[in-house]
Amino acid sequence: MKNIDVPIIYVASDKIKTKDEKDRLQKLLTKIKSKNIIGMPSYSIYDNLLQEGLYKRENRTGLIKYENPIIIFSGFDWKDKINDPNKGRKFIPYEEAQFNFADFRDKKQLLIERGVHCNSGFEIHTAFGCFNSCKYCHIGNTYTIMLDIEKFIENLEVLMNNNPQQKLYKYDNQCDIPDLEPEYGAINKMIKLFAKTDKYLMLYTKSNNLDYLPSFDKHKGKTIVCWTMSCDDVVNDFEIGASSLDERIEAAKICQEKGYKIRFRFSPIIPIKGWKEKNKEMIENIFTKVKPEVICLEMLCHMDKNECNSLFPNLELSLNENITEYGLFSDEEKIKVYNFFIDEIRKHDKDVKLALCLETEKVWNSLKDKLNANPKNFFCCCGENCI
Repeated sequence: MKNIDVPIIYVASDKIKTKDEKDRLQKLLTKIKSKNIIGMPSYSIYDNLLQEGLYKRENRTGLIKYENPIIIFSGFDWKDKINDPNKGRKFIPYEEAQFNFADFRDKKQLLIERGVHCNSGFEIHTAFGCFNSCKYCHIGNTYTIMLDIEKFIENLEVLMNNNPQQKLYKYDNQCDIPDLEPEYGAINKMIKLFAKTDKYLMLYTKSNNLDYLPSFDKHKGKTIVCWTMSCDDVVNDFEIGASSLDERIEAAKICQEKGYKIRFRFSPIIPIKGWKEKNKEMIENIFTKVKPEVICLEMLCHMDKNECNSLFPNLELSLNENITEYGLFSDEEKIKVYNFFIDEIRKHDKDVKLALCLETEKVWNSLKDKLNANPKNFFCCCGENCI
């Protein structure tokens, strides 16, 4: 991983106990540095940061932006019922400074409460935050890194045994785990675990820091790598600190050569000036180097009109009159954008699976014939049976 200087490092003295956890901490501290390292119990750390409002689930635009995040080295509270590996398949609402090792994404709840289609499944987490500063992201200025990976894997095995119907596990949409490796030492342990099962691990990332990934004889084809992709102008202007588009494509090429299945999410699609030309070029660049098995499409969302106008003052598309979480743009505008992407992708690959991410019934029904899928039956990047 890269060297990074952060304003404060907190070390949770009550959570880091085993030799593996202490060794992991020391390896990470060779790369993550601060002049201010504070050891204290985890509850004191979280209380302090709650008082400062740093666990508010808001867009970065709603927070004072730090150059780099506050780092917290900690471990899960395995006595908390939210981390019970025997828990049922039920959505748990977000709670400030509560860290779930597994969240259940419930397609019924998403449709009823938010009016969008998704595939159900548990998503797994070992860290919460990011070194990147993507301006559209809701992840804020703290980065909590759990060090009890061995205990996490032990509980994950119980969760997997209790949910035989789930075949794919997304890791991790609360952070960008590859940017912590190989010092963190979590990904190789996870790959080794999944290689022995009938399950699939999906690494979810913007990173090109993947040189440490093992060859096919170690991963056995049971690990998938999925990148979020944006055109060059979006990466350069709005995905601050993230790997460039070319770096992501090259990383995907290397992973594919090592036998990893690769997937892409064009997310968020931001209709900046000249978006058609810029995204056409992106798609051409991708397909000259790699052959993804799945691509999902998602428009910019998760913000209100004021935030969008502040971040993106020169969009080519007008905003919806009555904005909802997934309705920053009207269905009609989104249909036009998705039609463009589908047509451009199909020029290069007639068979790659395509899907919409968190979209309405109206948008799905307008595009289902072109997608060869429908909102009740679609193959996406991270659905629990999309293997």
